[in-house]
This record gives sequence, C-alpha cells and structure tokens, in this order.
Amino acid sequence: MGDAEEQGGNEAWAYAQRREAAIALARTSDDFITARERLAAVMAEPLFQQVSVSEQRDVLSAAAWVEVRSGQYQPAVRYYRRAVQLDPGDPDDWHRLSMAENVVGNQDAALDALLYLVQEWPHLVDALSAGQVLAMSGTTQTDPAKRMRLMRTLFDANWKREEEAASSLWYDMALALIEHGDREQAKEVIRHVSWPYPLMSMQADRRFDGLLPTEPGYVVVSLNRLIERLEALAGDNPRNLYTQNAWMEALMHAGRHEEVIAISGDILARIAAETPQQPAFHDSDDENFTMEIRYRALDRAGRIEEAEGALVRASELTEFGEPNIRQKLALAAWYNGMLRPDEAIAAIDRLSAMAEAPDLLLRDEQLLIAALIKGERDQADELLMRIREKAGDDDSRLLTRALLRSGRMDEAEEVLVRRLQDPRLRRDALLFAQVSPEPEPLPGSVDYRRDWKALLARPAVKRAIDKVGRVQPYEVW
Repeated sequence: MGDAEEQGGNEAWAYAQRREAAIALARTSDDFITARERLAAVMAEPLFQQVSVSEQRDVLSAAAWVEVRSGQYQPAVRYYRRAVQLDPGDPDDWHRLSMAENVVGNQDAALDALLYLVQEWPHLVDALSAGQVLAMSGTTQTDPAKRMRLMRTLFDANWKREEEAASSLWYDMALALIEHGDREQAKEVIRHVSWPYPLMSMQADRRFDGLLPTEPGYVVVSLNRLIERLEALAGDNPRNLYTQNAWMEALMHAGRHEEVIAISGDILARIAAETPQQPAFHDSDDENFTMEIRYRALDRAGRIEEAEGALVRASELTEFGEPNIRQKLALAAWYNGMLRPDEAIAAIDRLSAMAEAPDLLLRDEQLLIAALIKGERDQADELLMRIREKAGDDDSRLLTRALLRSGRMDEAEEVLVRRLQDPRLRRDALLFAQVSPEPEPLPGSVDYRRDWKALLARPAVKRAIDKVGRVQPYEVW
C-alpha cells in the first residue's frame, strides 16, 4: 500500500469515527447545540459525499432527531425529507417524517409518508404510533380516498388487535363509510369495535342508528368480553407491559379499580426487582403509564395520599424514553384539584422542548386554573385570551372547559352548541354528555363539575343534543 493510499485509508477511518461519534451524541445527549455543530461539521466535510447513501442517511436522520427532540420541527422535516430521498429503506425515517410533517401542518405529506410506510412494510403496522394514525384518519384536510386507503390497509391487517386505538380508528372508518353511503360495510367495521367510549359515541350519534344496538347494556357486555380477551392476552404475554396496561385500562372502565391496584402493585414490584440481565418486561420503560393507571385507581378508591405519590413518581419517569410531558400535566391538574396552585405551576414550569401545540394548550389550561385559584384574575384573563387564539376545532373541548372555569357560561354554551352542530366535532361533544359513574371531585373541581352539569341542562344545549343524538346512563367509567 502506498503512502497516499494509506493516508486516505487513515482519513476515511478517522472520518468514520467522527461521524459515528456525532450520531451517538445526537441520539443520547440533550446537548443539542453541540450535537448540531458536530453533525453539521460531518456533513460539511468532502468525505460525506463519498460514503454510502445509507451512511449519509444515518447522519441526516440523526440531525432530524436532534431537531425533533429540541422542538424544531421545520428543520426536522427538511432533514427527514433528504434522508428518505437518499435512502428510502428505513421505516423509522418515514414514520418520523410523517409525524414531523403533521406537526408543521403538512397533513397531505404526513399522510403520504404514512401510506408509503404501511405499503412497504405491512408487517410493521402494529408498531405505528396510534396517535399519528388517528391524527391522519381524523383530519379533514387530506384526500378522503387516501385516508380510506390507510384505514382499509390497517383494518385488513387487524391493526393493534384489542387496543383502544383500533376501536377509535374503526369509528373513524365506519363514519367515513356512512358519509359515503356504504352502511353495510360500515356495519361490518363496527363489529370490530370493542372499547366502550367509541361504542358510546356511536350509540349517542343518530348517524349510526340501525348499525348497532342503542341499549347501554350492549356496551357493558362488550366491555366484559374485552376484559376476558385482554386478561388472556396478558396471561399469554406476561413480559409485555403494554398488554398489561391495556388490560388494566379496560378494568378501570368497568370500575374494577381494586383489582387494578393489586395488578399494578405486582407489576411495579417485579420492575423494582429486575436486573439488567433479567428484566421483568420487554418494555419496562412503559412504567410511567402503569404508574399513572395506578394513580387513577388509588384516587377512585379514596387513597388520596397514595394516589398523589403514584402520580408524582409517574411524572418523574421518562415518556417513551424522552422527558415526561403527559404525567407532568396530570400532576399539575392534581395539584390544582387539591387547591395547591403554586405546586401546579412548578410541575409544568418547564415542559420538554418536545411538547407540541396541544401539550402547550393543556399547560395554559392548568396555568389558568392556578391563576383563578390564586385570585389573579388579570393573569387568568390573559391565559384565556391565549387559549381562545390558539384553540382550533380539535381543541374546542379544552376551550369549553377554560370558559366554564372562568365563569363564562354563555360563551361556553356557544362553543358547545357549535361542536354539536359540526359533524366533524360531534363525537366528543356527545360522548361527554353521557351519564357515567365518576369519582368524587377533588376540592378544586367541585364548582367545575357543577357548572358542567348546568351547561348540559341549558335549553339550547339540550336542543342541539336532541337534534343529532341522545343521552343515556352507562355503567362505564
């Protein structure tokens, strides 16, 4: 080997080391500035164009992930687009591209990326983010034919069997079929809906009349059968925490919170005793969701101090391997419910940079409630104005809550009636009008619970409900 050739080999080796180090930093560190600098330096070197397209894709994908984790979705989209153009063979890139496109408002591009993924890797459909799939199926801003193609593909693949997300997706699919006049196919899809809330939403909505029984007992029977199937599935997969959590969620719907306390206690004990060599579950990083379910069960059982401890612990755990958002928001709501607004504010003072627009709206809602508890009316009015400005159609339920908390009953009525009149928004409005068992409200939620019931009793709201649906009592939590 000549000197020049040897030097070239050494340079290529050194470059490979720099490249891999930059990728590792991007994937593991929260030092986003340094990660950006090192990735940019790697991409600026002439050797970047000489490595394989898959190696270039690795760098671009890592750069995109840094932007996602730091909440910078526009540059993330650009990096992911370059990555899939260079090498379209990585399903994770297409999945994350879809999510990033959706966040920045490019719903068509997001749906196209998701469709490409399910068509190229049909065996991976169960790994898709349920939130992303439901965002694509529920939007009205994309091609209806493409949305139906996505839903049919997942329906044929028996997507996320027995999970609540699947029942929500089949609701969307059935409604789309009804709107296209294909009621027989809609009826077939409805047979696959198992979870109570989608079934209750259908029973409450006159558009579904004739396609499923309307008696509330039908939902209870379906829930009990679901629990039996999930219990068997959990027994067959004892090291799958995701399945255990789904089983406990179904038990919570049935009001069997004492059983959930026992099951979750056993799960957490197993996780506490695990070692790196012998993990208790394949997915122990879902512990935060287990702990959140346990918190709700303890709350229903009246074990308030234990419930708070479980929620605090849940908020300290990571969420999908990233800084926690969901349980921190739940903890802030708990503190407000306990009339401890300063602790609520502290719980959500610094949300992860990955917090998206809906998360930030939920944060503003809790800050508004805290301001009201503290008697800071001017601050509460500013927060309500911000919520009004940012809440779109998908967040109109949150806006209704914020208006009720602020004592603006007439405006809350207007928003709720508009939701009931809008075919796109009717589902949740009808669902939350149904009568179900509820735990005793925390002190900070007593007035809100009273005002919500008063809102539903208003003549204009009752007329809007009666025009498009019905209200029934359910033995479903």
